[in-house]
Amino acid sequence: NFTLFDTASNDEAIRAFVLGYIKAEEVQPLMVLGSAESTTDHLLSAIMDGLNLTFNFRPPRTQFIRRIEADIGLQIRAKATVFNPLP
Repeated sequence: NFTLFDTASNDEAIRAFVLGYIKAEEVQPLMVLGSAESTTDHLLSAIMDGLNLTFNFRPPRTQFIRRIEADIGLQIRAKATVFNPLP
């Protein structure tokens, strides 16, 4: 599981990360910090406790708009089906 904590102090970083993921243009530095609370598995808990990883992440190019439908008559209606790659 991946949990992203949005606080006032990291609001701009979260915004930049999500926008960078959608654009998939730049490599983004990521830091992963683990703790014994990161997992309920006892073996993984020992491995995750004190984990500190920094790596460069480049999201894959993703097509977010899957389909657009439009009805043109007395009214114009449009419906877009969008893919959400984030869990």
